[in-house]
Amino acid sequence: MTELLAALRELPGMHSVGAVQQLPLRGGGYRLGLRFPERPDIKELATEYRIVTSGYLESIGIDFRRGRTISSADRRDTERVVVVNEALAQKYFAGVDPIGKVMSGDVDAPSRIVGVVANAAEKRLIDSAEPVRYVALAQMPWMDLSLMTALSLVLGAIGVYGVIAHYAVRRRRDWAIRVALGLPGSRVIGHVVGHGALLVTAGIVVGIAGAAMLTRLLSSFLYGVSAIDPIAFLTAGAALLAVGTVAAFLPA
Repeated sequence: MTELLAALRELPGMHSVGAVQQLPLRGGGYRLGLRFPERPDIKELATEYRIVTSGYLESIGIDFRRGRTISSADRRDTERVVVVNEALAQKYFAGVDPIGKVMSGDVDAPSRIVGVVANAAEKRLIDSAEPVRYVALAQMPWMDLSLMTALSLVLGAIGVYGVIAHYAVRRRRDWAIRVALGLPGSRVIGHVVGHGALLVTAGIVVGIAGAAMLTRLLSSFLYGVSAIDPIAFLTAGAALLAVGTVAAFLPA
């Protein structure tokens, strides 16, 4: 992500560049719990939560009221910071300057408020302003390329499960006839699971072969990682094979 944003900033005429996990005006947002270490009496709070990179607030055109924005200096090894909007400041820090105050509830470490920005339409234009906090992507311990890998693996697992389960269910009548003619149920289960595992294995082999042949093309879309990663291929392949086997076993 860092290399991609840096490359975009070098484009002619580019004023500012940023990224966020939830763009405004896209309907339902992402909410997360909120706690104030100085106010243990305030419980069961939650606000809209936006994970952003440096430059996002400037790119989206949100006005700053005081303090500073999320910057490239906010890294995983520095103090965790958060920028809040005016709605949050007015609701929880009425009559008090929120800059320097500490809040928690998103990760294991508390965050210090370093800036206040104007309210912006987050979900719909007709919605009234609600508390929102913006945190640095670079300070999220689980937000890196590993997250993208996990999401890809989950999506692949869902697809494998659907295909294999559909295959097994379609042949349910055939297997019922064979069982009625004396075929043991364990043989049916073994055959369905074995066939499902074979299909998944074939798909994994084809996928790896395709990735190997398209290495040059894939490399132009990847930043900081190799298009051919044996450990990643083996891990993903094993996970998909396990999912495919379970997907065949359940309907069997």
